[in-house]
Amino acid sequence: MKRFYVILVLAIAIALALAVGISKHTGYVLITYPHVLHYESSLWATLVAVVAIGLAIYLIRVLLSLVTTSGGVVNPWSRRNRSRRVQIAIEQGQMDLAEGRWASAERHLHRAAEAERQPLLYYLGAARAANEQGRYEESDGLLERALERQPQAELAVALSHAQLQLDRGDTDGALTTLQAMHERHPHNAQLLRQLQRLHQQRGDWSSVIRLLPELRKDKVLPPVNWPSWSAAPGVRT
Repeated sequence: MKRFYVILVLAIAIALALAVGISKHTGYVLITYPHVLHYESSLWATLVAVVAIGLAIYLIRVLLSLVTTSGGVVNPWSRRNRSRRVQIAIEQGQMDLAEGRWASAERHLHRAAEAERQPLLYYLGAARAANEQGRYEESDGLLERALERQPQAELAVALSHAQLQLDRGDTDGALTTLQAMHERHPHNAQLLRQLQRLHQQRGDWSSVIRLLPELRKDKVLPPVNWPSWSAAPGVRT
């Protein structure tokens, strides 16, 4: 506290000394350039003006810096805010999907997918949400968009498409999708499982039997499952 009073007294003393100096010796500044500039004033007024201009320039630079690089206090479109909005969309979309709020899930996951570099899972979730609403064209469009963004995920997109087709009751479409992928990825275990289950669902036991060598070779199902198929109606092993 004593230090504060000492500093205050010194500041007052310095201010008084400056005031006395200014009153006795105002100084004089003249800046002139023919036909362009003519400025004349006291030295102290000029110094005050220079300090004021300097402060104004500094404040402008600080404001510009806040607008262009702010973490979100001033600039609502900053990268940090964008990342936060995307993360909120991901979390809300996943929760909506798990709880069956399909419209909200589709909206949030689609938004997240468009913003992310690796959008596959979000497109697949949005496609499922659209499918659950009976919006099949939108669902297929989201899968096409996923394939455009991540063409290396062709098989994952196709497997999801086949499952969505099954959910719609379109077993013919699902079979076409899986068979096309089977030609391109003949040893994928998940593809073989889905194809085998689809044949069983359709009651196409002859196709199941034709698939048996591949299922055995790729060890998709344990041997204990073979007898249950051989016992199917009309099937001979």
